[in-house]
Amino acid sequence: MTFTVKTGPPYDTPVTPRPKGTIRETDTHTSGTAPNFTEIVSYTPTSGKTFALAKILVTFSGTDEQEIRVKLDTEVIANYHATSYVMDWFPPGTELEGDGIKAVVIESSASAGMEASVTGFIVGEES
Repeated sequence: MTFTVKTGPPYDTPVTPRPKGTIRETDTHTSGTAPNFTEIVSYTPTSGKTFALAKILVTFSGTDEQEIRVKLDTEVIANYHATSYVMDWFPPGTELEGDGIKAVVIESSASAGMEASVTGFIVGEES
């Protein structure tokens, strides 16, 4: 379902009102060590569809700080430093147009050099 928000003629912008989270992707990998990042989980939107990112969740073992980053294709849209987990919601308009190659990616790197088992979770919706 798509609505049109009118901010004044002729600026009509289609938006997804609230992504329901019909797309869910999860995976677990061992983090890289600084300064190298390891891909934890990714989602490649269907070609011709728009993926609206709604939420991410990243948990990991160990006591060392992890640097977590979220990318839409090659653009880093969020960067976190955490010691146990990261959960974040993204505003409407955090979207990636699918072409069969571009992906939403969560990566991690152990700041102090101690690897950890990292689980990433991507939630969103295609339209």
